[in-house]
Amino acid sequence: MTIRTVFLAGAAAAALLACATQASADENVVVEPYHYGMHLDVAKVVNWDVPESTTTKVVTATMTYLDSQGQMHKMSYPRMAEGIDSGD
Repeated sequence: MTIRTVFLAGAAAAALLACATQASADENVVVEPYHYGMHLDVAKVVNWDVPESTTTKVVTATMTYLDSQGQMHKMSYPRMAEGIDSGD
């Protein structure tokens, strides 16, 4: 086994550990509902979850983001779905 093989195996293990830590941290974050005038410190959006709908209506979307300190947050907010209303 060469040093390069050991290094690559270690790097792969570290990447897997980082992904597992991120996933478990995401599960422990409480979803906070948005309210008008709320201070937002969004440095990076990690995920956007918008429920699918067959009609145009208001749905509750969730944004997962990192703040400027690297802490993960989830925020829910109302928005219009992008469904197609058949007019029935």
